Amino acid sequence: MLRLNDIWNTKNLIAYALLPISYIYGVLFKISFTFIRPKKVSIPVISVGNLSVGGTGKTPITRYIVKFFQRNGLKTATILRGYKGRITHTTKVDPSIHKADDVGDEAILHSYDGDTWVSTNRYLGAQEAIKYGAEIIILDDAHQNFSLKKDISLIVVDGTEMFGNEYLLPAGPLRENIKSGLNRADGIIICNESIDLHREIGKSNKPIFYNKFIPEKNLKELKDCEAYAFCGIANPRRFYKTLEDYGVQVVKKKTFRDHHKYKDNEINDILRNSTRLGLVTITTEKDITKIKKKYRDEISTLKIKVEWRNNQFIDFLINKISIR
Repeated sequence: MLRLNDIWNTKNLIAYALLPISYIYGVLFKISFTFIRPKKVSIPVISVGNLSVGGTGKTPITRYIVKFFQRNGLKTATILRGYKGRITHTTKVDPSIHKADDVGDEAILHSYDGDTWVSTNRYLGAQEAIKYGAEIIILDDAHQNFSLKKDISLIVVDGTEMFGNEYLLPAGPLRENIKSGLNRADGIIICNESIDLHREIGKSNKPIFYNKFIPEKNLKELKDCEAYAFCGIANPRRFYKTLEDYGVQVVKKKTFRDHHKYKDNEINDILRNSTRLGLVTITTEKDITKIKKKYRDEISTLKIKVEWRNNQFIDFLINKISIR
C-alpha cells in the first residue's frame, strides 16, 4: 500500500504534479495568518505543535507536560481539535461516554490524564476549560490555529524524517513554510536520534531539546516472544522498531492508514491469525482506543513515555511560565 509519507519523503513526479495546489494552499494559509487576531485568556497557554502532518510525537509530549503540571499542583486542561471525531462543537471529553468515533483517538488518550476538551476554536475551548477551574491550558496540535494567544509555542520534529521533501501540502508534508513556522516557536523538540539538524532549525537560534520515546513498562514479559503487531498511526515504522529494539520478535505486521477506524472483521481476522500462528497480538495505545472493549483483553498494548536527554526542558517551561 502506497502511503503519503512515501511520496512526501522525496521530490518525485507525483510531488511535482501537486506543486500548483501547494502554492494555492500556501497563499490561503498566509491570508488566514494575516487576518486572524489571537485572543488572550487569563491563564497560561502552552501549545505543542509541528510544521508537518503526521506522527512527530506531539501527543506523548503533551501528556508529559500535563502530568508534570498536575504533579506540581496545577489543574490542567488539554484542548485539541478532535481530529476524525464526529463531534464538531466545543465538548468536554468523558471517556465513559465518548468513543474515538465521537472525539478522535487522541482526545480519548488525553481524557485518561485529566480534563480534556475538543474544540475547533481553541479560544472557545479555553473559555469553557476556565469555567471548570483550569489553571493552565495545554494545546495538542495548535501551531497553525490562531484563535488563541499562546504563552509558549513548542515545535515537535521527528529527528529521522525532519521535514520530508520540504514542500507544502499536498505535494509535501508541510503545513506552512519552515522558516515562518519556526519564527513563531519558543522552543524546538527533536524526537529520536538526529544526525543532522535541518538548516532552518540551526539558523533559528531557538532552544532545542532532545528526547526519545521508550516503553512505559519494561517489556520483559514480551521479550523474545513472537508477535503479530498492527497499527494505524502516521509513523508505523517507529512502533515496529520500538518493539524490536526491546526484544520483541515481530513475526507478522499489518499497517492501516493513520486514524484508521477498526471493524470487527478486521480485528477478528488479526486475532484468528495470531492464534493460528501462536503469536502475541500487540498494538499502540492510540489504536486500542478504537477497538471494541470485548477484544481488548486479547491484545497487548505498547505504552510509551518521554525520556529527555537532560532536564533543561522542564527548566525552560518553568522559566517561561514564571515570567508570563
